[in-house]
Amino acid sequence: MEPQQHIPENVQKQLKNIKGFYGHLTAFCIVIPTLIAVNLWLMPEFQWFWFSLIGWGIGLFFHYLEAFQRMPRLMRDVEAAQMQKYTQGLGNSAELTAVQQAEIKYEVEKKIKKLRGFYGHLIAYLIVNAIVVISELADGSPLSLGLFNLAIWWGFGLVAHAVSVFGANLFFNEAWERRKIEEFMKNSNRK
Repeated sequence: MEPQQHIPENVQKQLKNIKGFYGHLTAFCIVIPTLIAVNLWLMPEFQWFWFSLIGWGIGLFFHYLEAFQRMPRLMRDVEAAQMQKYTQGLGNSAELTAVQQAEIKYEVEKKIKKLRGFYGHLIAYLIVNAIVVISELADGSPLSLGLFNLAIWWGFGLVAHAVSVFGANLFFNEAWERRKIEEFMKNSNRK
């Protein structure tokens, strides 16, 4: 039996991303045909499965780009800028221990992954809803409130996603933390 080799962290991370992509692809290949069958069986006059197919397909495409490191240069530049933004003010990297640098890198990568997920979600939302509106206009149908059900309900999900990514920073930012710390310190000094 050969001694087990050490696998570099970046290789382990890429393998995990590829494995996640294949799980995502498997779910897509099972769920979408099921939705198509249910749609065509129960309501063949309105083919709503296209919304799921296109929206999920866009998300799957972005997952592919990430897993196989095919992200366009623009996204890599944005990520590098975000990494610099989040690590700015943490001191000279030579002063930080390897463990501290690894922790900072891990936290920054988590934030960037959340941002990337949100922007992918936003792009899918915009594209799918534009297709829905354009297809209705192309049919000569008048725009109705029912047409916007998808945009409204998906919009709630998108807002929830935005709050999960940006929410804490919108309301409980560093200025809020400083005010609370000062308030707690004043209260503790009074006791």
